[in-house]
Amino acid sequence: MKLSFKATLGAALSTLIVVGCSTSHMRHHESAAKIDRPDEIIPPSIDGGPADIVQVITLYRDLIEGQVEVREGVRDLRRIIPLKRSYPAMTCAQAVDTIDAALSEAGVLVTHIDTRHVVFSLKR
Repeated sequence: MKLSFKATLGAALSTLIVVGCSTSHMRHHESAAKIDRPDEIIPPSIDGGPADIVQVITLYRDLIEGQVEVREGVRDLRRIIPLKRSYPAMTCAQAVDTIDAALSEAGVLVTHIDTRHVVFSLKR
């Protein structure tokens, strides 16, 4: 049986600890500007684990349902993104913020051109 994208993403998300939905209105607005479906809920998961940079970028592309541009050197990073084994349900906007934070920790700059176009480059 093929898992839905939400179940797959739910099985793979990430390092940022999300505590409920208590982000400020301004923060929510900033996150919402990154994705077309910011309030769509991704169900909780207990089946995650570490992922390499390519897996995380693939999840990101599926989450935004758009185009990702991966600049030189990003795919060559040999860092494993330490994903948690479980996490609570979260909105798509929270998931984007979670992945942004994990990639930033790994040395990747995420630039949101619009809600369906993201550029990944190495931090300088």
